[in-house]
Amino acid sequence: MKKVIKTAAGIAGITAASYMTVGEVFYNLFLTRGGISFAQKFQTKSSDGDEQNEIFSTNEAVKEGDRWYAENEKTRIEVYTRDGSKRHAYMIKTKEPSHKYVITCHGYTSKPSDMGFYGMEFQKRGYNVIMPALDGHADSETNKISMGWHDRLIVVALTYYIAEQDPQAQIVLHGNSMGGATVMMTTGEKMPENVKCCIEDCGYTSVWDEYKVQLKAMFGIDKLPVLQAANTAAKIHAKLDFKEASSLNQVKKSVTPTLFIHGERDTFVPFWMLETNYSAAVCEKDKLVVPDAVHAVSSLVHPELYWGKIDEFTAKYITD
Repeated sequence: MKKVIKTAAGIAGITAASYMTVGEVFYNLFLTRGGISFAQKFQTKSSDGDEQNEIFSTNEAVKEGDRWYAENEKTRIEVYTRDGSKRHAYMIKTKEPSHKYVITCHGYTSKPSDMGFYGMEFQKRGYNVIMPALDGHADSETNKISMGWHDRLIVVALTYYIAEQDPQAQIVLHGNSMGGATVMMTTGEKMPENVKCCIEDCGYTSVWDEYKVQLKAMFGIDKLPVLQAANTAAKIHAKLDFKEASSLNQVKKSVTPTLFIHGERDTFVPFWMLETNYSAAVCEKDKLVVPDAVHAVSSLVHPELYWGKIDEFTAKYITD
């Protein structure tokens, strides 16, 4: 398959037909539910892949989080986004009534249950935990992956749902990787005053930037027409424009206090994206650089540092 992709890339500039063929290949392999297994294979072959897999497969917090998700009763929440699309999330409530809520968003090729070790920690802190199924993943109502862009509307809809159900709600947004990009993109939208702060973990600057990085890293492709072809196909099939799908542009409009977290050794979503997003944000903000952490493992490599910073940050905006 890798040879097929390189061959397709090589002919990308020849004809309009080959241009569209390249776009269709990339769209179907990376931006549809059916392509997730393929995308996972190449994701694990990234420079962070082996170390990341080792951490996820052996870390006790991950195993505890899986048990927490499996053993706790879940309520299915259904919402409609402003474009009329039906989407859903799963909520695990605290044992005692609480007005604190966290919406925690999973990453690319992942699913709500994979956020168990985050949800478990937030529940210990008194939060009702809400885990949306992002587009094209798990049992989402659509097969089309939007890399956070259309997902932001799910999160917005969930914030209004929570506020309607509990007018005293205090809502924290949290996300990891694609989920981190999702919550950053969400902060550029109008939300109820119940949304108090946001925690983004290793999110990218834009889908365009992330695709460009991965085409080069995984396939050795740095030809702009290939990225443009993939973008064209995404626009046609999913109304997704890689450049419009920008965390960077959204945080420039944000009024939601945001904590930016990134692993210092992250190459899958390159570390430089942290400073770019952080510098662009006009909201109240803070950041945490996690030493020795590759992509999406900051909370597992240095849990005391990670959760200590989150506790310090949220204490400014959330009351018990």
